Amino acid sequence: MNATEPALQDRFTRQRDLVPINRLADVATTVIGVGAIGRQVALQLAAIGAPRIQLVDFDVVDVTNVTTQCYLGEDVGRPKVLATAAAIHRLDASIHVATIQDRFRAKQ
Repeated sequence: MNATEPALQDRFTRQRDLVPINRLADVATTVIGVGAIGRQVALQLAAIGAPRIQLVDFDVVDVTNVTTQCYLGEDVGRPKVLATAAAIHRLDASIHVATIQDRFRAKQ
């Protein structure tokens, strides 16, 4: 066990009964659209310990997204999926984040 593992385990103390960490181990999630709601969903998935998150969005961060979608000023001009992936990694660098900068298209 390294020095960061105990602190990481303590992070989940309050949610352990609601969202058991061992049940999350095999979960892979996809968030389609990382605007106002999707970005918050992605960040909350990261906060509860989802180990794999896929982000799909075609858009880039606009200056208006700073006030309406909780992006940072430094994110303006970046693809939303990359800005959100960076925010996820600030919460937990161990999360595997896959990004698709494109519109969602259902497989047929």
